[in-house]
Amino acid sequence: MSTSKPLEVTIIGGGVIGVQMAIGLLNRPNIPAILYGQGTARGRQGSGMAFTSNAMENMRQLNPDILKALDKAANPPRAAVYMTNQHPDFFQRRTHEGELPYDFAIRNKAGCDVLRPLPRDQFTAELDKLIPADKFSMRLEKIEAREDGKRVLTFQNGTTAEIDAVLACDRIRSPTRRMFLDKTDPAAIPHDTRQREYRNHISWEKVLEILGDAANNLIINVGPGGYVITYPFTNPEGKFLGIGAVMQDAEEWKKLNLKDTTDREGVVKYFSGWEPGVQKLIAALPEAVDFWIIFDSTRHPLKLYAFGPVCVAGDAAHVSPPFLGVGACLGIEDVLTLATVFVE
Repeated sequence: MSTSKPLEVTIIGGGVIGVQMAIGLLNRPNIPAILYGQGTARGRQGSGMAFTSNAMENMRQLNPDILKALDKAANPPRAAVYMTNQHPDFFQRRTHEGELPYDFAIRNKAGCDVLRPLPRDQFTAELDKLIPADKFSMRLEKIEAREDGKRVLTFQNGTTAEIDAVLACDRIRSPTRRMFLDKTDPAAIPHDTRQREYRNHISWEKVLEILGDAANNLIINVGPGGYVITYPFTNPEGKFLGIGAVMQDAEEWKKLNLKDTTDREGVVKYFSGWEPGVQKLIAALPEAVDFWIIFDSTRHPLKLYAFGPVCVAGDAAHVSPPFLGVGACLGIEDVLTLATVFVE
């Protein structure tokens, strides 16, 4: 019988990807892992996200409990409907499904859940039930190598930890990534795509007046200079329509914050030439609208994702725009790969 000491793993980052990494390792024997997150509480942003069927299969392989958490957080929409702005009467021709002038649709059927949109906070609330409290309010400050190969982590509150491997899932502005790259290296930081996503939700009663029964679908409406995604969801307060409206910005974002707030008037003006249903949805947003800056690392990708026993994953490794859940889905693929490598 082997008497070798189990590999001690630390996960940096308590977001969607870091938490799933921890849950995945819990499902694998002899890989003790501790999750460190810098947040002061378990609350998360209320923005939306989506997972493809491939991502959901990766969840199952990582730990079936993750897929169960997803099922508790949201039911699949009836279909994913893709359409362009060339159909100005789309929402007026909704009486019979066969009349909908969408460009193409993907039906969700039993055993074939092709795309699952949901509010981020509902999913993470279910994921949090699957992991120990671990270490939060812990911001990583530095990583040092010891002669025996271990790494010593030092956090801003003075706490230290000695470990064998680090899995950094510390998101877009990954401190871990910056520790291993020169300050002048453009790959050390994410870069503005000059896209802004305006996110909010609308009461179901108001939505039915605008969209009718079509609101039960995930609708992706692509038009000039942007796209609008809507999806139904339910929480303890009732049923709502989540909306994400993406538009171009001529100016590069130079502030430190990743999100901001603007007035609804500018968003209404931007989408004024779109089909009437979209315009009505935008007009139904609150007067003050939150928007997120969309970053990516396409122009300046990392040359390496591992620096000795320190590996970056998810947005820490490759920042991706959120369309169709690409960023989160890639991150799940990352952590499944890492969990498999650790076992082998």
